[in-house]
Amino acid sequence: MREAATYPLVIPIDTNRGRGETRRIGPTRVTFSTAAEFEAGDDLRFALSLHGTGTTPLDVFCSGSVRSVAAEGELFVVDAAISETRIALRE
Repeated sequence: MREAATYPLVIPIDTNRGRGETRRIGPTRVTFSTAAEFEAGDDLRFALSLHGTGTTPLDVFCSGSVRSVAAEGELFVVDAAISETRIALRE
């Protein structure tokens, strides 16, 4: 089975282990950089906020599991599978 596409998108990401910055995101996968340490197989929960011009921010809450981690200088690049997503307008 073919994986869904991912798209380059650089925005802040809040995870269950700290903040980071996304690199790529798709419907079933996210790649981000962070100073927090993760290992393959770790559970992951994260939130993203999407802001449009003149619109109410859209909050995206996801959970999944870490697929791989690579060290890059002082940061870690984490690739994770997304298994659950919830989207809400910020009030």
